Amino acid sequence: MKRGIAVGLSVILMLGLSVGSLAADREVIFVSAESGSGTIQQAIDAANAGDIVIVQAGLYTENVVIEKPITLIGREGAILSPSVPEAPAIFIDAADDVFVRGIEIIEAGCGILPLNSSCNISDCTITATEMGIAIHLTDASSAVHIASCRTYDSGSGILVSGNGSVSISQCQMRRHGVGIFIAGYGTTTVSQCSIATCFEGIVTSTAEKVVLVANEIHHNDGRGIRLEVPSSNGSEPSTEAVDYEGYLAMFDNLIEDNGQWAMTLCGINGVDSDVVFGTFMGSGNSFTGNGNGPTCPDNLTFPEGFLKEESDT
Repeated sequence: MKRGIAVGLSVILMLGLSVGSLAADREVIFVSAESGSGTIQQAIDAANAGDIVIVQAGLYTENVVIEKPITLIGREGAILSPSVPEAPAIFIDAADDVFVRGIEIIEAGCGILPLNSSCNISDCTITATEMGIAIHLTDASSAVHIASCRTYDSGSGILVSGNGSVSISQCQMRRHGVGIFIAGYGTTTVSQCSIATCFEGIVTSTAEKVVLVANEIHHNDGRGIRLEVPSSNGSEPSTEAVDYEGYLAMFDNLIEDNGQWAMTLCGINGVDSDVVFGTFMGSGNSFTGNGNGPTCPDNLTFPEGFLKEESDT
């Protein structure tokens, strides 16, 4: 495959890259379905660390594995449909400094799987059956940043597990079992996301630290937010009320018009009981119009200012 492609200033600006961001030895590889210039995987295999792979508009039927620090950019109309739907459409395997942007993924079991990697995923649209983006980190130093992505029709829009740091911002989740499922022992920050028409908006399970800022969680069939711990056998969520021992901070979230509670600690069957928070803080949140009320149990005590005055009580 031909390398060493010269890139004009207009192309650089169109990609949102500054001239200074392209080092002299950083090459750009174009992939075109129409011209038959190879597959996305062939371009990735040919790339060196730091190179940029640009995917032109077209349908690409393949599974992609990234094991080196590269940037993968999809032009408008670049669609990836995995040839093996049981495998991730894009698998980022133990690679740091990976950037994936602008790819549309369809007909996937899992859209993107970062495994023990530090990466940035942005402006992707994913329709999947199981998980839109599934993140698993075992190294506390790993960090994944997801921004401006859209996920549809899977069991979980975004799944976070393991350790490390994850940030999810300005994303949209629709028609999932759970919009965002957070498990493990790292730090997850969700900000300015919209989660609607799912069964549950956000579920946290054994999460060490969760920060929710300025999200809109609305018109989901079940709960807006569910806090849970696994059952004693570790395989299923608790059906009883639970003490939540993690760190939860919530600021300026709008949780409204969900079918059940805005937030519940009462287990998946909504059993009412006294529960205990670990570290719990926040302000400016609005819980309104939820079918079963603002919380389960209904006697939860919030820090002063946690709820706006117009919230249901």
